[in-house]
Amino acid sequence: MTMATRVREAMSAHIDAGDLPGAAWEVSGPDEVVRDRAGTVEPGGGGEVELDTVFRLSSTTKPIVAALAMTLIDDGTLTLDTSVEELLPELADRRVMSDPAGSLTDTVPARRPITVQDVLEFRLGLGMDFTAPWPNPLITAAAEAGLSMGACATSESGAR
Repeated sequence: MTMATRVREAMSAHIDAGDLPGAAWEVSGPDEVVRDRAGTVEPGGGGEVELDTVFRLSSTTKPIVAALAMTLIDDGTLTLDTSVEELLPELADRRVMSDPAGSLTDTVPARRPITVQDVLEFRLGLGMDFTAPWPNPLITAAAEAGLSMGACATSESGAR
């Protein structure tokens, strides 16, 4: 089965399941570049998606950075085991809370550095711990500092 067929089948399955109304894509491999599209611009119609259809994008930083990282891994510039502190020295010598429900000052040295693989798998340790009691000290401290850790606030127009 060709890459073009595999990608079209995968995208069509998501469109048929109602996960999205339509999509346009470009996928490149060592010997092949596939550009294709399927579905409609809006749920229930609104015209067919074309290769040059403009889409509204949001929350795309992580997938874009992941795609860029994978190209660097593919060309040998990075490895999955590359320590992130080599790229971001400010993340060196991290300390972590010894108990997610404990004091923010009760910390221990991290067991190992964050790797590129950790970042790509969303387990770099800088996010929200959903296993900790709620509200936990980190969330409380963020709220006291005026930082929101939940969904973004809506503007007066209602747009996010």
